[in-house]
Amino acid sequence: MQNKRILVKTYIQTVELLDFIIGPIYVGIILFIGLRVSSRFTDSVDRRMFNLGLLVKLVSSFAIGVIYWFYYQDGDTVYYYERMLKVSSVLKSNISLGLKLIFSGYPDEADETYFLMTSLRAFDTASYMVVRIAAIVNTVCFGVYTNVALLFSVFAFSGLWQLYRIACTALPKVSNRYLGFAILLFPSVVFWGSGLLKDTLTLGGITWVIACFYRGLILRENRIRNILVMMIIGYFVSAIKSYILVAFVPAAFLWYVAEKRLSSSGESSKPLSLIIASFAIIISLFLLSQLGDLLGRYSVENLQYEAEAMQQWHHQVEEVYDYEGSSYSLGNTDFSTLGLITKAPIALVTTFFRPFPWEVGNPLMALSSLEALALFSIGVLVFFQSNKDPEHSFARIFKQYPILQFSLLFSIIFGFAVGFTAYNFGALVRYKIPCLPTVGIILASLYSLRANQQAET
Repeated sequence: MQNKRILVKTYIQTVELLDFIIGPIYVGIILFIGLRVSSRFTDSVDRRMFNLGLLVKLVSSFAIGVIYWFYYQDGDTVYYYERMLKVSSVLKSNISLGLKLIFSGYPDEADETYFLMTSLRAFDTASYMVVRIAAIVNTVCFGVYTNVALLFSVFAFSGLWQLYRIACTALPKVSNRYLGFAILLFPSVVFWGSGLLKDTLTLGGITWVIACFYRGLILRENRIRNILVMMIIGYFVSAIKSYILVAFVPAAFLWYVAEKRLSSSGESSKPLSLIIASFAIIISLFLLSQLGDLLGRYSVENLQYEAEAMQQWHHQVEEVYDYEGSSYSLGNTDFSTLGLITKAPIALVTTFFRPFPWEVGNPLMALSSLEALALFSIGVLVFFQSNKDPEHSFARIFKQYPILQFSLLFSIIFGFAVGFTAYNFGALVRYKIPCLPTVGIILASLYSLRANQQAET
């Protein structure tokens, strides 16, 4: 802890020179490339959404840095940056050893690599994967935090942009502007999906996986390339947070089957879709129960231990850093399958609609609460609006657009997973961001389709 404080003080002393001079140069380069890319778009809405989305992502990179370096003066970002610098230093002095630190697994033998990787906490494979990637990125960033954070954010934005493009393709009658705001400008996604964090990589990774799945397996465009990219990025996502793929796999299965039925019969069957959705959830539970070695800490066997450990850890953090009121509880939990199912509603409410205003304990929680309240309000508005006309009921819309079935099932599975295990509002706001774009797709689609119907009448 003391070493981290020293690192923070050292960073703050040099931040004016390095980050506020060299950082803007990288911002200028990224914006220049971004403007060149957006100039190729024929749709003016796409151009505006791309430029605005990229700009706010870059601004958020600076903002998240300010939060961690000047407000918290500790946390995951400091952890990754500190270890990234150590790996980069070894890479400069001893290329062979540095490459081992980046590309080799945690060694069994007590050699030099073993002791170095132990000091870097490489046994925490998920966190160390972020360090590995950051060290690679740092080869073109010269040890400047802001530059690394910017490139991480660009990767996250690229994934969100790919999700936006496939959503526009899969939902041709939905306003691109609504989809753009829902996917690219969701406040938590913009802010907490930026900077040197696990969540930045997993957000960009899962959105790339979704886009490549749709293009490669549903549209059958450039199948080999898209499937290869999906598998490579999926591997890194699973190495950092494997439970994201546990939510993705059954939802993708439902999406694929619904698309095939829609293309063959013109309209998917509601009873069959419900059966497939139920089957997909069973697949997810099967993956959790059978893939213990692959999922490790997120397997069913470890679920109770992990949930209790997370709760205890966040209570300790609350005491050390005086984050009073940040933790929450779902009450006593039976970790059987039936017990988990009974906790699903409160876990989902916690993920998407908490903290409630009376649970706010600090300024960041207040912002999260405002977003949750806004999401709840929009959801209520869309729910009642979309059910005024039977022709635009939920059932008809979801049958017509299988991507919405995917988005719903993915959001439910993922939302339950993070709401059940986070036990801390500060962590929850970061953990849940991979499913917020899919929630946004659902709300934007239902609202836009209903608005279009009203305009036609």
